[in-house]
Amino acid sequence: LDLSTCQNLVINEKDGLCFFPNRAPSNAALVPLVQPTAQEPPTGAYSRPAWLEGIENHHIQKQNAAEELRIQKELTYTLQRAVEDVIRKQNTKNPCLVSARWVVFIEHIFKYRDNAKISLNVVKEFARKQFGIYSSDEVHRILSLLHDLGLLFYLPTTEILRNTIILKPAWLLESLNKILIFKDAYDKNEHFEGKITGLEGDADMLIERGLASLDLLEHIWGRDDANFLIDAMLEMMYMSPWGFGCEKDIFFIPSFLRENGKSAIDVLTVASEKGKRLMIDFLGTPVPTSLFHRLVCLFVDYSGKIPYSEDPKLSRSAASVWFGNVPIHLWHNKPERDAIYVHIGGSSKKQKGTSLQSCISSIHTMVRKVVEDTNFCRTLSWKLKFEYNVGKSFKFLDLKDAKAMKKENTWFPKTNKSKRVKSGTILLTFDQITDFANLV
Repeated sequence: LDLSTCQNLVINEKDGLCFFPNRAPSNAALVPLVQPTAQEPPTGAYSRPAWLEGIENHHIQKQNAAEELRIQKELTYTLQRAVEDVIRKQNTKNPCLVSARWVVFIEHIFKYRDNAKISLNVVKEFARKQFGIYSSDEVHRILSLLHDLGLLFYLPTTEILRNTIILKPAWLLESLNKILIFKDAYDKNEHFEGKITGLEGDADMLIERGLASLDLLEHIWGRDDANFLIDAMLEMMYMSPWGFGCEKDIFFIPSFLRENGKSAIDVLTVASEKGKRLMIDFLGTPVPTSLFHRLVCLFVDYSGKIPYSEDPKLSRSAASVWFGNVPIHLWHNKPERDAIYVHIGGSSKKQKGTSLQSCISSIHTMVRKVVEDTNFCRTLSWKLKFEYNVGKSFKFLDLKDAKAMKKENTWFPKTNKSKRVKSGTILLTFDQITDFANLV
């Protein structure tokens, strides 16, 4: 098959030829190539004598060659028409068209699959020398396409991740599972695949509190792979830095948390405290535990960067963190688990606390990052709702209804204009404060 005539094809190891019309692999359409088979002559049919076969042999070869060429052209034409039909039927505004040069380049990349990973510099070198691809941006676009299709792992968000391409995603999963798999009971030597002499305290800290030291991670993953896997877990929000007075590098990994761990919080006690409560409503769709853990990672990371923040109190389905001296509690609702509640407590009078509007904006940004930066955005819809005393009961109102509240609007107090206080901080108007609502 002449690939130069098929501009929209990509080589796929399993299926031969595969067309990728957009960045969603579920929409990819496979076009099988069926080779024509000669029909066997019926029983009793006339067969030419042997002396005649010798005379006609030369003419038959020419005819067979011509027929083979005709069949190849017909298959190519049929395949192109099938591909075009798939494009027309796709409900997408931005189809991903793959050039023929990309086809052979991608095929060459996967020749290195005997190794779990490959350096970006190696890929750029053979892209330039063998395929005439001199643009680094074009190489990044090819690798990003393959990443979106799940054929390899390439996440160029940090220097370490940018310079490494994982050709075997299964290797990445196996490596992460060494630390992410949750067990109710641990045997330290068995879980960490060998003796951990000298790191017993670090192992206990991970098992009991979900805090992993850099030394322990290097022991589990190996020094050569640890930096890459740490960056990958941070980027995918499987863990976060622990910035609460530690002398050495410590990371928080929520998958190790237990429901009733040493630092678990009492949700009922928290819910009765003075403060305000909002709800992240996922509109009836159950929230995966992994989404809640990612959100907690962002809360912990943000809290550790703010002065006066206390150490978080964490469990598997609830967390208490501090934004400065403002306590923030969040938990899953049970048993439906289709919402996450957030309780914003009052700040201490001794120290200036983070403003309510700043807390709301930060919470909204973190929820949006978790949902949109992961695959959850394909299946989850969500709204931020605010608790109000309506009549004799409490109700959660969406932003539009919350803005319409005229009396005792404690979430969004209305002001006529911006004020400038002595510290130089600008107090925004109601409309300015709620600009983020356009993204809800």
